[in-house]
Amino acid sequence: MSRFKNFIINCLPDFAVYFFAKPYLGGNSLEKGITKAKLLWEKGLSSTIDMLGEDLKSEEEVEHAINVYLKAIDRVNEEQMKDFTSISVKPSSLGYLVSEEYYIANLEKVVSYASEKGIEISIDMEDHNYTDVTLKSYKLLKVKYPLLGTVLQTRLFRTDRDIEELGDINARIRLCIGIYREPKEIAYTNKKLMKERLIAFAQELISKNHYVAFATHDEKYIKRMLAIVDEKNLTKEQIEFQMLLGVPRRKIQREIIERGFTMRLYVPFAEEKKYSIAYLRRRLYENPFMVFSVLRNILRSIFKFGN
Repeated sequence: MSRFKNFIINCLPDFAVYFFAKPYLGGNSLEKGITKAKLLWEKGLSSTIDMLGEDLKSEEEVEHAINVYLKAIDRVNEEQMKDFTSISVKPSSLGYLVSEEYYIANLEKVVSYASEKGIEISIDMEDHNYTDVTLKSYKLLKVKYPLLGTVLQTRLFRTDRDIEELGDINARIRLCIGIYREPKEIAYTNKKLMKERLIAFAQELISKNHYVAFATHDEKYIKRMLAIVDEKNLTKEQIEFQMLLGVPRRKIQREIIERGFTMRLYVPFAEEKKYSIAYLRRRLYENPFMVFSVLRNILRSIFKFGN
């Protein structure tokens, strides 16, 4: 069945992908991303803003990305949004494909600028080719910039070791199963197992004085984590919850907010449609039922209008 779904999604032309998965997108500009973050906050939802644009190979492209990130930091600061809006960046957007040294210098430029303004920033985790450099750069800079965070993915075999190797740096970790389809030689393929590892790793990270952003849409596992929060009297200084923009989970989101915890949505924007398409296609692979959900809503609207 999964092969059939993937086949269908592969056959979708770009315009259809954009149409079906557009709810996952914050807009086609930084300003639209900022506006979306403000609208979410009116509902009590925090956000992390990210510019889509991966695998940048030229210094010109990278410098443009850096300037957009710096402008994003300025806008969050100017609009007094830092209490509910953070920034996310990707190694492949900041020049890793040019050189590791270039990437780390660019990362520090962006992170130090955000730190000066008291704005949280996270290094996103891309596929397994970037895991080593992502964690290396994180541990290098976390000592200087306490507000810096990164991501660990429970689908990877190596995550047990990566948690152990964090040491005592009081890391800020977004914990998720991961979106990239990794080789079976290095990653689990059973989603239930990945989600069980979410629960286990979240507790382990918190026990080691790391801050956890528990990122999943599965309400069963969110409720299990909330039960652990109650049992262990965890506070908002130890854990928050995260989801993607566009996934309908308003009821559980409201419950999390009412409990006094941060509920943060990932708000990506893209200045170029090709980057939107790549991101949105991954979202559909992960959640193919979005296609059927959109079609159902369209048909309902048509029949309602016809009546």
